[in-house]
Amino acid sequence: MEEENRCSAHGSDIGVTLSVQRRSRSSENKNTFLGMKTMQRKCLGLVCFLVFSTALSMYLLQSVEGGIESLLSIETVRQDVASDSDDEAPFFQPFNTSNPFQNSWCPEATCNNSPVCAPCKRRFLFIVSTGRSGSTTLLRMMNMLPNVRLSGENSNELFVASKLVTNLRTKEVNILDGTARQGAWAHNEIPQQAMACPIQQILETLDIAPTEVLQEMHQRGGHPLRVEEEHNILGAKVIRIQTGDWTPLQASIFFKQNFPCSRIIVNYRSDIESLAQSRAKAGWDSSKEKLHEQVDFLLEFARNLGQDMSKLIDMTKWTEDISILNEVIDWLGYEHCHFDSLLHENHDGYGRDEESAPKFDEKCRFEETSLVRVAA
Repeated sequence: MEEENRCSAHGSDIGVTLSVQRRSRSSENKNTFLGMKTMQRKCLGLVCFLVFSTALSMYLLQSVEGGIESLLSIETVRQDVASDSDDEAPFFQPFNTSNPFQNSWCPEATCNNSPVCAPCKRRFLFIVSTGRSGSTTLLRMMNMLPNVRLSGENSNELFVASKLVTNLRTKEVNILDGTARQGAWAHNEIPQQAMACPIQQILETLDIAPTEVLQEMHQRGGHPLRVEEEHNILGAKVIRIQTGDWTPLQASIFFKQNFPCSRIIVNYRSDIESLAQSRAKAGWDSSKEKLHEQVDFLLEFARNLGQDMSKLIDMTKWTEDISILNEVIDWLGYEHCHFDSLLHENHDGYGRDEESAPKFDEKCRFEETSLVRVAA
């Protein structure tokens, strides 16, 4: 009996031992498994870190190489600019001088483009004339051309607009040339021709599209007005620039700088006697001496602009020979747009002669690209 008890106790001890051993092995296996999982996570983290580090290194290397190339490119541009002039290059250089109408409307235009302004983005057409010289007739006839919309007189507003530039040049300082960077007159340098865009905006506002066109554009949710009308040629009839407080040279410089992509029809009346009589009939100043001065101003103005930018015509001649106006149309760059007759504006003073309106061929278009007719 005692022997059986000892065997039973021994068996129990063996069972307990085996149970402990099994629990120990289970714990070891669990610890081993957890260790393997930890090592796996660490390995995965290391792999991800290595992959990320490699990608970041390649990105930074490419960025540095691109930056070096950009710096070299900028330095090359600066060297090219400096080599083009004997003088020291100015602090600020325009981004480019590209001209979108170099092969058509304004081949000789100076276009200093910057983030502030692209002065050659739009084409303009002006009729500069003395009063009582057929300028209103020219206005109506030019408005018959595809995509041309010229407005009437504006009380010499362009001369007033020129003050936006000349007012910045005082005896103390020239704000536009970038020299006033400290003190009471401190300004950052203003890019060349940057004032052209606000001055052009004045004319664009005066030569706004008809109300029905604006309403239609709004209803169909089109682009802003400036984008919608970029293909149009805007402008005005101007009969008073010769009465402003400036010289023909100053006036021509104003147009070249602020309306660089423009064509200007300079119209005068060489028969001063007839001009004086017409002005007297309309109740205007008819001093022959002043009229001679005004005509001389326009002649000098046209010479300063040059033949690419201006076309000089004499009302005394083109009213007798329609081919002169057709030469103007050719000079502007239109095809199949010849007049067969002359219309008459300011009939009997300020009336309109509706019976003399000429018509263009249906093929009438601008030479470089086909344009769509728009309402004047």
